[in-house]
Amino acid sequence: MKTLFLIRHAKSSWADPGLADRQRPLKKRGRTDAKLIGRYLKAQGAGIECIYSSPATRASQTAEIIAKQYGRQLVGPELTEPLYTFDWQQLLDWLQTLDNRWQRAAVVGHNPAVTDLVNLLAATAIDNIPTCGLAELQCSLDDWSQLAPGLANLIRFTRPGELRPPEAPQE
Repeated sequence: MKTLFLIRHAKSSWADPGLADRQRPLKKRGRTDAKLIGRYLKAQGAGIECIYSSPATRASQTAEIIAKQYGRQLVGPELTEPLYTFDWQQLLDWLQTLDNRWQRAAVVGHNPAVTDLVNLLAATAIDNIPTCGLAELQCSLDDWSQLAPGLANLIRFTRPGELRPPEAPQE
């Protein structure tokens, strides 16, 4: 049994129109949401062993903040070029190469790849995983190379808005 945590990068800034897509940083709300998700994973006893991220600035910053807030021993965040994709098939192809020593892996990536892959793996119909949204998938397999549509159960789907205090302003 493997567990996969698919996380969409947190809210990014469009303040500098001259920046390339890969270079866009997180905005304040994105940093706050990533902290919330990291603390939530820690509080839930998620047992994450490793975290991988797209090398895009917004994704790598999300992964770094989550890892810091998670505060437990884990490998990464490791920036991985193939995770800078918007295509679910490319994301799945990469996941199928994960090292089998990992039983509980987290990946920070981009939409629509994250939403599409969650829907395919768990045979569900989530319209959109929002920025910094988290999907935990329990996968009925012993080897990551076996990962395929329909072989996972969606254990939790968490939106950062659900974790914010009611008085927290939206940016």
